[in-house]
Amino acid sequence: MASLVRQMYYKLMETGEITLFKGIDGYGDGEQTRDFIYVNDVVNVNFYFWEHPEISGVFNCGTGHAHTFNEFMKAVISYAGKGSIRYIDFPEVLKGKYQSYTQADITKLLAAGYDKGFTPLEQAVHEYCELLATNEGYVKIMETRNVLFLDRDGVINVDVGYLSDPGKLEFIPGAIEAMQEAQRRGYDIIVVTNQSGVARGYYTEDDVHTLHEEMSRRLEAEGVKSIGVLLLPTPSRRNGGRVQERLRLPQTKSGDVNESNSGMECRRGWQFLSGR
Repeated sequence: MASLVRQMYYKLMETGEITLFKGIDGYGDGEQTRDFIYVNDVVNVNFYFWEHPEISGVFNCGTGHAHTFNEFMKAVISYAGKGSIRYIDFPEVLKGKYQSYTQADITKLLAAGYDKGFTPLEQAVHEYCELLATNEGYVKIMETRNVLFLDRDGVINVDVGYLSDPGKLEFIPGAIEAMQEAQRRGYDIIVVTNQSGVARGYYTEDDVHTLHEEMSRRLEAEGVKSIGVLLLPTPSRRNGGRVQERLRLPQTKSGDVNESNSGMECRRGWQFLSGR
């Protein structure tokens, strides 16, 4: 069953009005109440218990605060910037069976430590209406990309030992052709290189970036484009292990990338790294 927001948003867009039941059991028109909860908050509650497996039990999942249907639908009208509410007769078949007031008792939930709070009603409605307006109510899933991760030394270029001089860069026969074929098949290419020479003090990260700029320039001349580089300097015993092992975070001209600056989120169950 579609949510009331979805139903009434489309009705409002088509007719300019929203319909609600007239009052019953002492409640005014549209003044019946519900403990409306945003699905994002329901997900947060579920994640909380997933993160705390030591907690078990049966818990009410609500905000602990009831709102009227008038408030609920006025939030839809507020998002649209137009429209009105028209009240229709309460169905005879529902009389005596309808709950005019509901509100969750979340005392037990809060006592269990849940402290993420709940999204204000109008904000939640506006966020969902925005999805309805832009993507038919669906959250857009991140676009997937095929990425080929390649080791550098001994896979792309000849391993001469602690390569830092662009003048000594020599591609392994067939490497460029293999990358060209990968790109023809729709793969982006990222080079992964473990540059312990940086940690050992043989050369600097700037030297590595200069080398990668030359590598990228020569590959692009062969039609291999958008080469990204993951640089992982390793700790050196000579430096007492004080050099931090890390991914190269900043975006540089040589195209260093990671999840935070590339817009990519890797599916760790589906990663393949070509190296030796």
